[in-house]
Amino acid sequence: MLQKLFSIIISLVISISAGAQGTCIINGNIADSKLADGSKIKAVSLMRADENGQKTEVAVAKVKKGEYTFKNEPVLMYTIAGFGEDNDIELFIEAGEITVSTPSAAEPCMSTVTGTPTNDTYTEYKAILNNRENEIATMVKELVNTAGHNEEAIKKLQARESIKTRSQIIRFLIDHNTSPMTPFEIEHTLLPILSTAYADQIVKSVSTTLHSHPYYHSLRNKVL
Repeated sequence: MLQKLFSIIISLVISISAGAQGTCIINGNIADSKLADGSKIKAVSLMRADENGQKTEVAVAKVKKGEYTFKNEPVLMYTIAGFGEDNDIELFIEAGEITVSTPSAAEPCMSTVTGTPTNDTYTEYKAILNNRENEIATMVKELVNTAGHNEEAIKKLQARESIKTRSQIIRFLIDHNTSPMTPFEIEHTLLPILSTAYADQIVKSVSTTLHSHPYYHSLRNKVL
């Protein structure tokens, strides 16, 4: 009898643990809750975008003392909305606990998303892009200061540096070819600027561990 009870308890613990492992918990913190118009943010929405970019509201969470929480089964990329038009925070929903830190509700673009492998990788990736944007802006400013506002020279500099940026993007995605963000970013960032032949090569660089992932299927279908 005692052994049977022990077995039931063990089964229950395993079941609960499995459920917890498959759930994504998002803990958000907003240091300054004032929006750009001066009002305080009262709630945020968890949104999911389909292949056409159309967003659907999945859940709503009240913001209390600058904090909010979402619990959701892991399904691809979502956004957190409520900060104004086109000011959503991007994050990948996956098993584990995610922390979203927003310094100011008026500038959600400054948020950091950490806590799970894909979100950590995506944060690193976006930091590289932001650094490149800042570097190019500085180069343009220095060029204008030394050579005046020469449109042709500025365009040449921007074209040269955009090629370097693209190379860095490709290298980063290949180095992280086991992350679900890789096929997602290849489809949304690289496909529009690559030839079909080169795009096909990039797709082949995605790890076989992702070949059953919806983002890989979507990417492959776009290339085909």
